[in-house]
Amino acid sequence: MTASELRLAAAFGRRIRDRRLELGYTQDKLAMLVGANRRAIGELENGKGKSYLGLALSIADTLGFAQLGGVSTSHKSSRRLPGGKASG
Repeated sequence: MTASELRLAAAFGRRIRDRRLELGYTQDKLAMLVGANRRAIGELENGKGKSYLGLALSIADTLGFAQLGGVSTSHKSSRRLPGGKASG
């Protein structure tokens, strides 16, 4: 990864962690929601998940991110977040 990609991965990981904690999710809970394992979530949050683009987009959708780096992830997921809000 280039230095720029490493910075982006670290920033994205921080955003995942912040939003996960804001929603009160553990890494295990988020992993269950997106069909992954806790290790993959941890690697993404630490900016190390280089091969998890599909998982990263699924997490962004599950956590309700409207956009990811200028790319919309709002394909209107049917998943529901706590409080009855639809993600996406």
